[in-house]
Amino acid sequence: MIVAQRLVRRICVDCKQVYQPSAELLAGIELEPGPGQLLYQGTGCGSCNGTGYRGRLALYEVMLMSETLRDAVIGGTPSNQLKRMAIAEGMETLRKAARTKSSRGGRRSARCCRRPFRTAVKNM
Repeated sequence: MIVAQRLVRRICVDCKQVYQPSAELLAGIELEPGPGQLLYQGTGCGSCNGTGYRGRLALYEVMLMSETLRDAVIGGTPSNQLKRMAIAEGMETLRKAARTKSSRGGRRSARCCRRPFRTAVKNM
């Protein structure tokens, strides 16, 4: 099993506000532009010391090593192909975990999905 994790900042609940993102921003985080796509941002308050964020949220990516993946790793398969194979076998990527957690809790922020995530794969 290989685990990757990332801590992201949680938007402060006391000062969070809804805003309509630009089409460019939505394309950058791979969301479809439309009138229903709203994001949240913290404006800053006393609870968060003016940062707009309060607390952290953990995101996880867990790759279970099947026989197919193990053989691919041993055979020197490039990491991008390993990632595609793992996704086909049901792995949830960090980016997808960020979208799932943010939409479940109504805390969708562009920051959690902005940068592409890369997973380092090590021989077991």
